[in-house]
Amino acid sequence: MSIIDRQTRMSLSRVSKQIGYGCMLFTSGDEQGALKRWSKAKSSAHLLRSRHTGNLDIRTGAKLAVNTINILRSYESPKDCAAQKRVLHQTVAAQLYEHIQRSNDFYSLANPTERQVSDANTQAGVIGELVTLGLLTRKAAPYQLCLPALFHHDQGPARAGSFDNLYIESSSDDLPAFYRLQTKSFCIGACDKGRATRHQKSLNHWRARYNGNIRLLGGHCDLDFTRPDEIDADQIRYPYANLIIKEALGKPTADELTTLDMATSGLLRTIKHDETRRGTAGPPMTFAESIAA
Repeated sequence: MSIIDRQTRMSLSRVSKQIGYGCMLFTSGDEQGALKRWSKAKSSAHLLRSRHTGNLDIRTGAKLAVNTINILRSYESPKDCAAQKRVLHQTVAAQLYEHIQRSNDFYSLANPTERQVSDANTQAGVIGELVTLGLLTRKAAPYQLCLPALFHHDQGPARAGSFDNLYIESSSDDLPAFYRLQTKSFCIGACDKGRATRHQKSLNHWRARYNGNIRLLGGHCDLDFTRPDEIDADQIRYPYANLIIKEALGKPTADELTTLDMATSGLLRTIKHDETRRGTAGPPMTFAESIAA
């Protein structure tokens, strides 16, 4: 998600690969082997959180990993799985609140340094990933699941195959459909809202950086983000994020719930049906290739 020291990056990567290998064991029929891998990953993630209590980015990554493991381990009980999905959504809302507070701190600086500007942009990226996850985890339907990408899928060396969130939809008739989502915090040239900045690049520019099973989302185009150079200083920059937080607290109005429902539906339409969001850099990676990357 953000700039993390090398040793901690390797620790997060080991946690995520344990989760990934557990998934491979599970799909091959070795349920006990999968449970052992997930238990080991969960212990490591808890250890990371306890060692880095002052680092928001590490705590976020470790907490989301624990939520992911709990969802995977609840596979035998639809009721337990639905409950764990709700826990994940609550985690996303809490992390959104913390990251928005940090983002506001950056933007309130009178003369930010180059590093502080970079950190502010990083925060916008994290918030984009969390808003996507927040919208897609609002409903605990048994046939829908959205999870944060494993760390080595998000931050690994195979950048053309990197993604931020994985959306899965299943039915009784067909095999599950998997959508790997790469969320940018800015305008990716996929909208006509008239707020694009001079830094905007075309959608084809971004598609050319990712392979065919990556689907691109834009914070500006799909999540209604606004950037400081486009708005007045007192205007909300992440409107859906604020509504996700209010919903998690149980305080949304009827109009706000309608706004969130429309945002979720619109995002799902884009993910499932807009083929112009697919990457064009090359053929999709197989599951085994992405695990090994």
